[in-house]
Amino acid sequence: MKGERRGVGQGAMKKRSCFACCMGLLAGVFPAIGFAAEDLLIEDFEGGDYGDWKVEGEAFGKAPAKGTLGGQQTVTGFEGKGLVNTFLGGDGPTGKLTSPSFTIERDYLRFLIGGG
Repeated sequence: MKGERRGVGQGAMKKRSCFACCMGLLAGVFPAIGFAAEDLLIEDFEGGDYGDWKVEGEAFGKAPAKGTLGGQQTVTGFEGKGLVNTFLGGDGPTGKLTSPSFTIERDYLRFLIGGG
């Protein structure tokens, strides 16, 4: 009986060692599992103008807004102090805001966009 127990115990030890070894290998291959890569900021619109972004038309003004514009419903949910707000002059003005070229270095892009 002692031999049988020892055999079962040795088998269990081998399985545990194999499991631990496999987990160690996985940890070496995938060291960042559970840890997201830090975000890369493309733009935050915190400056006094649009920087290298190309502004066309009248909808955007000369600089990012600091919140709600006159005659507009309250703007909430934006981060920081500046945002692109196309309500300048009401709903009538149109335009286009084009970013400078950038390299996509992650599997996805995350935007904070609102509208009304």
